[in-house]
Amino acid sequence: MVGTNDIDRAKRFYDALLGFLGAGAPFENTSGTGHKRLFYRHEGSTFCVTEPINGEPATVANGATLGFKCSSPEQVQQFHDIAVAIGVDPHGPHDSPDLSGLRYGKICILSDADVDGSHIQVLLLTLFFRHFPKLVENGHVFVARPPLFRVDAPARGKKPASKAYALDEGELTAILDKLRKEGVRENAWSISRFKGLGEMNAEQLWDTTLNPDTRRLLPVRLGANDTAATESLITKLMGKGEAAARRELMELHGDSVEVDV
Repeated sequence: MVGTNDIDRAKRFYDALLGFLGAGAPFENTSGTGHKRLFYRHEGSTFCVTEPINGEPATVANGATLGFKCSSPEQVQQFHDIAVAIGVDPHGPHDSPDLSGLRYGKICILSDADVDGSHIQVLLLTLFFRHFPKLVENGHVFVARPPLFRVDAPARGKKPASKAYALDEGELTAILDKLRKEGVRENAWSISRFKGLGEMNAEQLWDTTLNPDTRRLLPVRLGANDTAATESLITKLMGKGEAAARRELMELHGDSVEVDV
């Protein structure tokens, strides 16, 4: 248990710190004497943050150090490396971090155009939302949209052989319809499906995913939900101990999701 003179500020700090380690949102409680308290549960342990219970201001502990367990040294190092790489310290949604050291105007998440890639996107988006929310709020986080298909078409008339990239089945259908209207014989084209970014050569990766003139980026925004509602949804989808909530979500909305298996 630790004391704090500013329970809201302490909550922002420990939400960010303990959330990274896998703890969910705290249980908030007001004692019989009117003191607000936060209880964080993680892997069988409980950590409490409370307003002073003796009426006196909380003070710095006499030589005490708080330690929190990470699942691995790699977890600690990865968290540190990301902060160093982007030039911004971890922070909460109500903090005012120094963004003057931000090294990149656009932080682009690149992953394969399949279900596994989408999972990686969500993991990284969770990290940025929980630990670097001001980067999201200020429009610095993007998701790159690599294509799933490549269509190679033969020369037709005065038009030379060409290639086109399709993000999904819908765009692929539109490309093939256009080729038919241009007089290309049925099945004279070839269609390749990319299994991942690692399958592309350097030129293809540049043209489809990196070149500012031709790439497609999806800006990350909160949308209709505010910060609190988004935090609640992310906890439900990504938090430990939320299996029942995820099951309920799938039961309610499973038929509205198009699954790529």
